[in-house]
Amino acid sequence: MPRKSVQALLWVDLETDGLPEGSSYENVNVLEGAFLITDLNLDPLAGLHEPLKLTPNSVANLKKNDYVREMHMKNGLLKDASKSSVTLEELEEQVIQMIKDDTTFVEGEFGIAGSGVAAFDHPLIKE
Repeated sequence: MPRKSVQALLWVDLETDGLPEGSSYENVNVLEGAFLITDLNLDPLAGLHEPLKLTPNSVANLKKNDYVREMHMKNGLLKDASKSSVTLEELEEQVIQMIKDDTTFVEGEFGIAGSGVAAFDHPLIKE
């Protein structure tokens, strides 16, 4: 079956409570997700940005990592996350719905893009 060409890009940026230990992302929790669909001319088509409700695991990880905790305190993420009621599962549903609602491309005909997506975000997305 011939491969379909990419019709749009899904840009992804995830903020987390720390970095993986080795290649294991088991203890890495997503704190915020930003997603943007663009056409191939990079014109925005749809977008979503959500801080996530803090979980006991993410709070414990932040307490152990001064650098990440301070960074997210300075940029306002922890304040936003403390007010959020959105879970990771709900964010995932919102992203899937955003993709389904976009009529620019058919399911499976988009590329995933972003500055950290290949090295950092992709393993989190796959889980």
